[in-house]
Amino acid sequence: MLIRVEKVQITNAIERDAGIEAHISANTSELNKRMDEVCGYIDVDMEGRFEHLRYEETNCANFVSDLIRTEFD
Repeated sequence: MLIRVEKVQITNAIERDAGIEAHISANTSELNKRMDEVCGYIDVDMEGRFEHLRYEETNCANFVSDLIRTEFD
């Protein structure tokens, strides 16, 4: 099997695709509506610093893991 790789610079020289723009616009619109909703509150600071997330358990990582488990369980 032959795999061809080509580096393509993404610039304004590439024509926009109306179908892709419509898809992005529809999904962005829905996402923006959902992002305006408050989904909960927490009473603690979330530990999200890189040096902690990469090397130890944190409440931020636990929260994200719980969200993923809830959505895909």
